[in-house]
Amino acid sequence: SSNGLWTVGSLASGSNATMTLTAEVDAGTAGTSITNTATVTAVTETDTNAGNDSDDATLTVLAVDLGVTKVVDDATPNEGDVVTYTVTLLNNGPDTATGMELTDALPSGVTYSNAVVSQGSYASSNGLWTVGSLASGSNATMTLTAEVDAGTAGTSITNTATVTAVTET
Repeated sequence: SSNGLWTVGSLASGSNATMTLTAEVDAGTAGTSITNTATVTAVTETDTNAGNDSDDATLTVLAVDLGVTKVVDDATPNEGDVVTYTVTLLNNGPDTATGMELTDALPSGVTYSNAVVSQGSYASSNGLWTVGSLASGSNATMTLTAEVDAGTAGTSITNTATVTAVTET
């Protein structure tokens, strides 16, 4: 592996030998293509067809650009009012995003009532929205309904939604 040289030894006419290389894709390569080339570099006998002595395989490292927007239907509620937060998760591409999770744990000052998701599932116990996969250019939405707690008059309550997992970079 230090120099990429595979010493095959002898090979009978009509035979073949196979080598499987396993490698980890480096961080920072998202959205790029990586080509690996194998080339016959030495043979004792005369090679009668040097035109087939090299081949390559190219892989494209997947990349996604996720965006989150969040709005609340009433930014100035009274204690006891019900508010609805709408969270939209957008995959701006260029590839399909998989293994997506978004965390939106309701903050103190509001009490969870209900959640409706366009895909996946929401666990109010930890605020985890397991979204799954989302094609490039697609979005998924979640509406969270909560009641404004007593004793919160005059305070600001901030609710944050954050992507906490995605398979691709």
